[in-house]
Amino acid sequence: MTQLVLYILALGLGCWFSSWAISGNNQTAPILEAKFEWNDTESKLWLSLIGNISVLGIALGSIFGGPVINKGRRRSMLAMTIVMAVGTGLSLFRTIPTIMIGRFI
Repeated sequence: MTQLVLYILALGLGCWFSSWAISGNNQTAPILEAKFEWNDTESKLWLSLIGNISVLGIALGSIFGGPVINKGRRRSMLAMTIVMAVGTGLSLFRTIPTIMIGRFI
């Protein structure tokens, strides 16, 4: 029963992290603009980079995820959930490099 609960939790969190990465910075854009004091040109540049680096991370993760799947689906899902949680944790630090690295992961 415990394994089933962990499997469902890993699956659910994995879908949540991926959908958040694809959705971009719609709600946080005004906060980032105010925090970093970006003008319109800088805002478009940095928000585009932050939004697109997550899609690049998803693409590279899907390419290099094959060897991880060979270790077993359950193990790979739990491992990837931990990796995605680390990436989300990094993106909570309010500096541009950590946000971009966290979004990439």
